[in-house]
Amino acid sequence: MGAICEFFRYPGLSAEGLICVPSFGASSAHEGMWRAQHMAPDTPNHALTLWDVAGELDAAVMESAFRHVMGEAEVLRVNFAEHDGELRLVPRELGEWRPFHLDLSAEADPEQAARDALADLVREPFDLGRDLLFRLGVVRLAADRSLLVIAYHHLISDGFGAGGLLSRRLAEVYTALVRGEPVPGLPHPWDAESFAAEAAEYRGSQRYTEDTAFWRDYLKDAPAPAQVPRVALSDERRSALSEPLSSADRWSEVAETIGMVSRTLTVPRAEADTWTETAKSMGLWMSQLLTASAAVYFRHRCDRPEFLLSLAVGNRVGVASRTPGLAVNVVPVRVAVPLGATFTDIADTLVDETYEIFDHAACHYSDIQRAAGTVLSGRGSFGTVINVVEFVEPLRFGDSPARYFGATTGTFEELSIGVYTDGSADSDLYIRLDAPASLYHRAELRFIGEELIAHIRATVTAGAQPAGALDVVAAGCCSARCASSRSAC
Repeated sequence: MGAICEFFRYPGLSAEGLICVPSFGASSAHEGMWRAQHMAPDTPNHALTLWDVAGELDAAVMESAFRHVMGEAEVLRVNFAEHDGELRLVPRELGEWRPFHLDLSAEADPEQAARDALADLVREPFDLGRDLLFRLGVVRLAADRSLLVIAYHHLISDGFGAGGLLSRRLAEVYTALVRGEPVPGLPHPWDAESFAAEAAEYRGSQRYTEDTAFWRDYLKDAPAPAQVPRVALSDERRSALSEPLSSADRWSEVAETIGMVSRTLTVPRAEADTWTETAKSMGLWMSQLLTASAAVYFRHRCDRPEFLLSLAVGNRVGVASRTPGLAVNVVPVRVAVPLGATFTDIADTLVDETYEIFDHAACHYSDIQRAAGTVLSGRGSFGTVINVVEFVEPLRFGDSPARYFGATTGTFEELSIGVYTDGSADSDLYIRLDAPASLYHRAELRFIGEELIAHIRATVTAGAQPAGALDVVAAGCCSARCASSRSAC
């Protein structure tokens, strides 16, 4: 179904003041998140992307930049409505919307005050049928430091859309305005119609039929998902591991406002460079080395020779590659880790497996579930999610450089492990673990994260050693006062 007329009441109109506006069919990604939000209405699926700007932002110019860019971004200015059982995107105007500006520079601890204020911002619900589904603004921490804030409901965008395309455009427009230069035009429109049309075209295509058939066959008799067991810790150990590790880790605490727990661990830049060089020497991308290292870790931690894990994929082709709407996907991959195989062999096999499934990655997670006849359990169907973020680029707002970090990534049903940098040339590597608070304690996430890093270090120096010799879990189990069984370690 193409565009249809939808009667929509904008805020401020009388009860009789209905306006007929076009609406467009939602994608599978939208429908999946819509259903998840309705199943857990009290758990807001809100994401928060931040840029730490080293310099003063002109408040008036930044407001103009926000309004200019959001005026272009029709794909982000949408509400959601059901029409004859079909979810529709309903574009709306920006109206009198203004970004916020919060000056906390006089606070005793401006950064903590900012965390508290933004936690409240993220906690506040959206009305999906009436509200603009984003909250944008600036928090001033000092005369020479500000946070650029992009908060949004996950239904309208994702990490690449908000942290990549939207952020770059905001920096571009602000820089032009503050320098008194003409604002460059968008190379392609950010309209809702073309974005929705591409998704609809795929779902009606022969390729979609072939993709669903592929996933049905691929997941037939699939092994169990990699679900990292909980960690038994003494009260003393739990207390120690709960302490924040860094400023980045403190910002992760904002996720608690949406029912998640989150920890961010830091790998120094020099060590991350060593990992990158090792990957190159093995003929791998850094993302492939990290995914294979995680697979070896899951083999030991979950005590399973074969399992499913989930890979986050950008799914950005065609219109979606240049439009900041929601497109991200998560796809399952079958993994086997023989204890007698070398890490190189395991990594090569996993690379071959991922290349096969990436040809079918346009099929959304929820459609894959249906094709495979997956029984929903309240946890992710296909195991722990690995998300190596490679879209972050250095930004400048005028003459001021900005570093990226994300305080929340939205809500989901399984442990997710993200890897990213802040976009700067000298950035450390950040490994972020997020999970529902019902599944893990924050201390457990730090424990799991430190074990994972230990496994990456072991695989980087493994040489010809078999995977069975890289069992950091067994080596560290007793010192962590784990339970007697491996599954509870």
